Amino acid sequence: MRWKCTCAYDGTDYCGWQSQPNHNTIQDAIEAQLLRVFKHPVRIHGGGRTDAGVHAHGQVFHFDADWNYGADKLRLAINVCLAPTIRILKVEPVKSDFHARYSAHWKCYHYHFQCQPLDPFAVRYRWQIPQISIDRMQATAQLFVGTHDFRRFGNKIMPKENTTKTIHSADIIPQDDHFVFSVIGSGYLYHMVRIMMGVLVASNRHNLSMVEQLLKGETSPVPIVPAPPQGLFLEWIDYNTH
Repeated sequence: MRWKCTCAYDGTDYCGWQSQPNHNTIQDAIEAQLLRVFKHPVRIHGGGRTDAGVHAHGQVFHFDADWNYGADKLRLAINVCLAPTIRILKVEPVKSDFHARYSAHWKCYHYHFQCQPLDPFAVRYRWQIPQISIDRMQATAQLFVGTHDFRRFGNKIMPKENTTKTIHSADIIPQDDHFVFSVIGSGYLYHMVRIMMGVLVASNRHNLSMVEQLLKGETSPVPIVPAPPQGLFLEWIDYNTH
């Protein structure tokens, strides 16, 4: 039987989502608990591979295993020995052709930032940036919307990797005491959202048309520095008909 799980985690103390030899990752922590539950190794497949220090409110993964006690009892069984920084929010049975990554229709990421000094309780979850025009930042973000070649917005791109992605929306959303850069897209390159955020800040600080240049495949007039990981959250994954 195939199970779809939605989970949340604080990625601060982990080396990212994806399993790595001799590293502390979210996937390794969940698989260790599944081993306790099922008494044999169970491999999970995630909908998004978040980097070290990146968080999630709505990561999705699936796995195959026999379980006869209902979805909610399975959720409780997985959660019971997980670190409190990882929680399984929902478990549901799905069809055998469901895949957490390849069945995804849209993925939403939120990047949290503020222009004021951070208090000690926000430093793990936001990026403090210089004072810039939020209105200009919002206008610049609209240039990401549509289908473009995002090659200049990715790192470690594989030789045959498809760098053309569709961005449904890109907005700067005000919160009570900070802002969120919200991006909904069909897929992302490695470090893509963090580079998009870094380019938004740099282009507005230096009054440059960096986004247009980079989407045309041109080189950047200033060094491209990805935004730090702590402000980024995988917010949700939409599976449309699944």
